[in-house]
Amino acid sequence: ERNSVEATLKLLQAAAAAGVKRFIHISSLAVLKPGRNSSGLLDESSPVDSENSGRGAYVWGKARAEAVVDETARPIGIEAKIIRPGPLVDFNHFEAPGRLGREVGSYFIVMGGRNSRISLCDVQTAARVVRHYLSDYDSMPRILNLVEPAAFTRRALVSRLLEKRKDLKAVYVPNAVVRAISSVLWV
Repeated sequence: ERNSVEATLKLLQAAAAAGVKRFIHISSLAVLKPGRNSSGLLDESSPVDSENSGRGAYVWGKARAEAVVDETARPIGIEAKIIRPGPLVDFNHFEAPGRLGREVGSYFIVMGGRNSRISLCDVQTAARVVRHYLSDYDSMPRILNLVEPAAFTRRALVSRLLEKRKDLKAVYVPNAVVRAISSVLWV
């Protein structure tokens, strides 16, 4: 709460006090309600999963911070835009994003099937988009969900990881198993 919600409010207030009229808030694609809980494909008009502490502190904090921007910016004279990058990776120095899986000993446990896809955002893409927002603010959309044009298969991402980490072996846990285990653990 302090690092996302309160910090965003303090930044907006300080910006207003300094006479700043434009604000770019970097959020996260994770704030959107998961696809199975919304109506179809996710886009910029998809609902934010606000007040859902069940998705963890990070998602809750980012969603609340977006609400702070929406509720506070305009009344204090600031036009705000929101960029929601997907999981950030550096393809020049690849490390597996958390949504791909976890390293356990000499194994990398991949959460999802080999051919299931995961949308990511390269740090270079994110930097170019933020720079473009800074240079051409007026023409940019108020909200932007930012991912690479093509989603990657988990197999392709794991291959990239294993090229660098010869000591690891991949173990895939299919989505159906992940859902079944999650349900049992939730109960």
